[in-house]
Amino acid sequence: MILGVYRNRRLHAFIELIKDRHRTGEWLVALFMVDLEDRGLGFGKRIILLLETHLASLRVSSLLLGVVEGNELATAFWTRMNYTPAAGAQEQVVGNAPVRVRSFYKEIPLPGKS
Repeated sequence: MILGVYRNRRLHAFIELIKDRHRTGEWLVALFMVDLEDRGLGFGKRIILLLETHLASLRVSSLLLGVVEGNELATAFWTRMNYTPAAGAQEQVVGNAPVRVRSFYKEIPLPGKS
C-alpha cells in the first residue's frame, strides 16, 4: 500500500507499507520519504504519529522498518519516534550494491490499552 501526503495539492511525503510482513498485525514501513523542503519542521513526526494512530485502529500491533547504516538523520528520527533498533545489521542488496541495513521495531498500543 502506498499513501501520499498532500498539502495545497502538492505531494509532501509518501509512505509504502507492507501489511502482515512476518506475522499478522506486524506491518513493514518499506519506504518513507519527506520532501527536502519539509524536513526538520516536524512534518514527518506528525505523519508517523497519525499513521500509528490509524494503524492502531486497524488492530496493527507493530511496525518494522530498516535504515541503511550511515544514514544518521534517519536513525536519529526513528530513535526520537521511540523505535527500537535491533542489534547488529543485515547485509542486503539495493540495486546491484550491497548495503548494511539496521532494523527498527515499535509496538503500537491498541486503542484503550496503555
